[in-house]
Amino acid sequence: MYGPFKRAYSREIDSWLVSNAGKTVSIYELAELSGKAWPKARTPANIKGGFVSADIHPFQRDKWTDDDFCLAQVTDRPNLQGDNDGTFASTSAIVGSIQVIAD
Repeated sequence: MYGPFKRAYSREIDSWLVSNAGKTVSIYELAELSGKAWPKARTPANIKGGFVSADIHPFQRDKWTDDDFCLAQVTDRPNLQGDNDGTFASTSAIVGSIQVIAD
C-alpha cells in the first residue's frame, strides 16, 4: 500500500513542479498533492497486495501457534471498572499466575 502511494505521490509532486517551475512545495501543496495521490494508490489490488506481502493472505490457519502469543498473556487481566464513587474495585480480586516459559 505504501509503495504505490509513494509512487503516485512522487508523480503528483513531479507534475506540480513542472507546472510551478521555480517554486517549492509548501505544507499546503503537500496536503493537496497527497490528497490527489491517495485515491490513486488505494485500490483493491494494492490493499490486497499489502496483505500478501505481509504474508497474512491467503488465510493460513496454522501460520501462528499459541506459543507465538505467550508474551501477550502478561496483559490478559480483567479490566477494572471504576465505581460510581470514583474508587476502583479491590485488586485482591485479581488472582493470576505468571507462567515462565523455558526454552
